[in-house]
Amino acid sequence: MLFDLDGTLVDSRPGIVRCANLALADHGLPPLRDDQVPGFIGPPLRDSFRSIAPPEELLESLVSTYRRHYGEGGLTEFTVYDGIADTLSALVDDGHVLGVATSKAADFARIVLEHGAIDGPFQFVAGAHADGTGADKAEVMRRAMAGLNVSSPSRVVMVGDRIFDLDGAKSTRTHFAVAGWGFSIPGEFDHEPAIAILGHPHELITWTPTTPLGQPH
Repeated sequence: MLFDLDGTLVDSRPGIVRCANLALADHGLPPLRDDQVPGFIGPPLRDSFRSIAPPEELLESLVSTYRRHYGEGGLTEFTVYDGIADTLSALVDDGHVLGVATSKAADFARIVLEHGAIDGPFQFVAGAHADGTGADKAEVMRRAMAGLNVSSPSRVVMVGDRIFDLDGAKSTRTHFAVAGWGFSIPGEFDHEPAIAILGHPHELITWTPTTPLGQPH
């Protein structure tokens, strides 16, 4: 079972928003509006900044400045969602092998997991490279499955809160469950009525997937 990080395991909105606003201020740009925040959290970082349409020539500098602020403290400004720790323990006790597949830099992801004391259940953490490349969710998921020696993606469940996680599951032909407690935008999954939207992490313990995405029904 693979888990997204931001919006699935941890509520990282405070640190992400603060560091994004610091990066924007450093470049003389206005802070994120409330209506921009949901779209900013979840995609690869370059796409997050592109979503608010800054001058293109500032994009790379915004990304690097954000990473500096985030590494200096923003990455520990989060809370672990209620029920996550117990759910992870129960899944491991039930024989599930767990991994993380996030578009966040893998080194940052490991620090977040350790700081939140939820690193123990995970056998592999896959994320973007240090320079921000390799953040596409399908690519990250493939690295996670390779790291876990997965031979059959059809036996894998991806748990995430955004459409990017769903797209990754489709590309890799895994199962998918929406972390309904996360950062998903209202109506984001309306076009996929068969997708399971879970209301609490504990539901993962008893939820049974059906047909993998991308497979004939």
